[in-house]
Amino acid sequence: MNTLFVLFELIFTNLPPLPWIQLPATIVLLGLYLGVAYVTQSTQGFYPYTFLDPKEQGPLLAGYILGIAAGQIIVFVLVRYVIMLRIRVVGEKRPAAVEFNTHDIEGAAH
Repeated sequence: MNTLFVLFELIFTNLPPLPWIQLPATIVLLGLYLGVAYVTQSTQGFYPYTFLDPKEQGPLLAGYILGIAAGQIIVFVLVRYVIMLRIRVVGEKRPAAVEFNTHDIEGAAH
């Protein structure tokens, strides 16, 4: 269901292309989330994701972590260019800013 919501937002909204500065921020957030998994293991005694257990995975663990980071980069670039394709095909049609005339509102109250 989340995939449908994402596709709808990418295709049918005026979402601008993602700025490149957000890519390192998302990688940092993934790293922090990874830290939470290890805090969970330390405090609760289990890994929320079994592939994060260094005793079971050994050197593969580094590959998993790098693979997750690479996947994030791929998804980020894919989403960015899908948005740019939508803008190229449909055009960037943003609704005009709505300005309220407070005088009309005050006059209607009397």
